[in-house]
Amino acid sequence: MTLPTPLPPLRVAFDHWIFTDQPRGGISRGFAGMIPHMHEVGIVPKVTAPLYVADALRRVDRQDVWGMHLPFSRPSQLVAKAIGRATSRPLARLFCAQVVHETYYSARPTAPAGVPVVLTVYDMIHELYPELFHATDSTLRNKPIALARADRILCISDHTRRDLLRFYPQVADKAMTVLFGFDANFSTAPEGQRVHPRPFILYLGIRRSYKNFDGLLEAYAQSQLPSEGIDLICVGDGPLRPSEAALAERLGIGDRVIQREADDGTLRRLYRDAILFAYPSLYEGFGIPPLEAMAAGCPVVAVRAASVPEVCGDAAEYGEPGDVGSLADALDRVALSPTHADALRKAGREQSGRFSWRRCAHETAAIYRTLA
Repeated sequence: MTLPTPLPPLRVAFDHWIFTDQPRGGISRGFAGMIPHMHEVGIVPKVTAPLYVADALRRVDRQDVWGMHLPFSRPSQLVAKAIGRATSRPLARLFCAQVVHETYYSARPTAPAGVPVVLTVYDMIHELYPELFHATDSTLRNKPIALARADRILCISDHTRRDLLRFYPQVADKAMTVLFGFDANFSTAPEGQRVHPRPFILYLGIRRSYKNFDGLLEAYAQSQLPSEGIDLICVGDGPLRPSEAALAERLGIGDRVIQREADDGTLRRLYRDAILFAYPSLYEGFGIPPLEAMAAGCPVVAVRAASVPEVCGDAAEYGEPGDVGSLADALDRVALSPTHADALRKAGREQSGRFSWRRCAHETAAIYRTLA
């Protein structure tokens, strides 16, 4: 039996951008999830971020990171960004990088001259929802420059690639899909008592416009869940805003909507205990939370929009975009039918098994090798 020839080492530098910008979030978690698996296929990775605020990067082996974590604050973020801008390129040169992976959109290159560049594109939120961003946000100015500079552009879903080519058709020849993954630890059910005394459905993440949280409140109020004694727990994004609290009161569900924060351990217990996970977003470049929920055995109710059907497949119950009644019906179909919920749990575990950071890392590594 002939053993496969080991692939020669390939040195890949990951620049500082997302790690100095994002204390928490799917992008930094994505790179932190991929990087450990790069070694399996001969990639020698190195994050060049002398100071960083991304919590996820703290879980990456120290040999793969040139940098030190700073607790997040606006001043620490500004300092980390400034040092990153000054040092990412020299550090990539010192590392003798053969490929540089740019983690976000910059007008300034972080790769030494002559070193090929890979860029990941996550979504087109800035193009589709420009009103959500402050005038000082430079993403729309920097993105075309970064896209033009890149030798390969990785899109985290087919939907993101289609959206990218809608706005930037000139990059079609170098844009390809490499699906994101999720943390497989969510598939292990944690022990411990219930985290909430009453039955509940779960919402996770920010609640701004395209996330459709107001639509979820309206659908929940229209559903049978409040009368059945089932609460709505919202995790993250701080206390309910006055407008959100006022809407909940107006809908008669103010005492049923509960906001709380949660670390990963608590979140796993919330997925474990929830009757269902609600994902009402109208736009996503990928969608990590529903995969986490599916892996944890929590049925998912989502809106059939953007990349969500690509990620969730037939393993979720769907409402239709702009149709609060259909979302309310979907909540009822899952929450009030244990048999249907059990079928979704089984389908969800199978669906989530198609995604992993290991697969993402190996496919990304194969693209690096086409450039070196």
